[in-house]
Amino acid sequence: MSDVVDRLLYLGYEYDRYKDVERWRSGNIHVALMERTVVAGSREGVEGCIKIEKGEDSSLYEKKDARALLDKLPHGMQMFWTRAADSSELDALEASGMSLEKEDDDTIKMTTICRFTDEETAESSESDLKQVWQDSGFGEIDTKVSDTYVTIWGEISLDDFREPDVIE
Repeated sequence: MSDVVDRLLYLGYEYDRYKDVERWRSGNIHVALMERTVVAGSREGVEGCIKIEKGEDSSLYEKKDARALLDKLPHGMQMFWTRAADSSELDALEASGMSLEKEDDDTIKMTTICRFTDEETAESSESDLKQVWQDSGFGEIDTKVSDTYVTIWGEISLDDFREPDVIE
């Protein structure tokens, strides 16, 4: 962790503590150092992770609806889960999650899982979801509907993935 601290100091981060955890901040970015874990993000996000680590709050994984979706995702370099917004363009989308993995030196592999309120809506949304990801630069997309879930797989070159308009 000393290398991380040296880098934070070099970048001008200011030291403080939150709930006896070492925390650094620069502007709106906060970084917490917990044993072998580094958490970075907004103040609220980092403090939330510290509370979970301290056992003061439950983790997202402890919530049944989130766990059901997260268990279906492969572990990747980036994973997230979100409840659908009221303004979702996809009817009856309850939640979605995505995992990004580095397949090789030039390729990012994406797995997205969307959960809908019913099987019929999941089936009718499959082609729209496929088109959304194809339009985002992921090229050839594979999809599968199972129960109320739609799983989407795709690959994109690392260079194309770095383009700012690929994932908006």
